[in-house]
Amino acid sequence: VLNFNNPNVTLECLESLKCLSFNDYHIILVDNASTDNSKDIFYDYLQANQNIIFLRAKENRGYAAGNNIALQYALKQQDMEYCWILNNDTVVTKDSLSKLYEYMEMKPDVGICGSKLVYDWDRNKIQGYGGYFNPVFAKGGICKDIEKIDRIDYVIGAAVFVRRKFLEDIGLMCEDYFLYCEEIDWAERAKGKYRIACVPESVVYHKEGA
Repeated sequence: VLNFNNPNVTLECLESLKCLSFNDYHIILVDNASTDNSKDIFYDYLQANQNIIFLRAKENRGYAAGNNIALQYALKQQDMEYCWILNNDTVVTKDSLSKLYEYMEMKPDVGICGSKLVYDWDRNKIQGYGGYFNPVFAKGGICKDIEKIDRIDYVIGAAVFVRRKFLEDIGLMCEDYFLYCEEIDWAERAKGKYRIACVPESVVYHKEGA
């Protein structure tokens, strides 16, 4: 979970993670060189939540670079199998992680998997199951039709579940993208090597833009 000048929203995300039914995980919180009082708020929070790994970037080099700090740390852990990259303005549901894990265990050809993203401000409204991308025209679109879920080209970056082998084969997020498009780049680099998928039973609420 990556934070930049938005500690209260980030804490909501962290609190939701504590309620997951899946219990074999670690939380890595990265502060992307915030200029507000995020550091102090997190240090206070960590006194009661010492199982959270807290890392701080020396400078804000963007969303991809900030997340790569956590991914690099995770890859050094020998028992790490998957990483779940979450926007700090997401709220996860109880079974969201277990559904992703179960699916990926059954589908070794899938490198990146997404959740069903639902707007937090209207929990009856779907943001999307993934996205389409046309590299010829450099245009994309969002899939909101569950019948077309098997045609998505990339996973929406707010909630990305990625396999360790994918990270080792394809590499980390491209830091040329300061913000946005890094998930499309990941999917394009993986073409012909890994499938991209979404698990609609895994539901994540997204404030979008917070």
